[in-house]
Amino acid sequence: MTEQITAAKRMTRIEAAAYLTLIGFPISTKTLAQYASRAHVEGPPYSIANGRAIYERADLDAWAAARTSPKARSSSEHEDIARRAA
Repeated sequence: MTEQITAAKRMTRIEAAAYLTLIGFPISTKTLAQYASRAHVEGPPYSIANGRAIYERADLDAWAAARTSPKARSSSEHEDIARRAA
């Protein structure tokens, strides 16, 4: 049985942090705010509406996927993948 996670298309920073945590990328609202305030840190893209950060689910999914390594069967296989990528 596969678990399906349902989330709104657009989310506040609090909702975005909860969604990312639920899909396996634990992050706090404070960290998302820090990412948004620092140009050198690449957080998920967001828009501003009525003075609040609004995140789109598709952007959060893409951001999380970009930070996931390819599947491997062992830690040494992960190390090989990382060496080839460097």
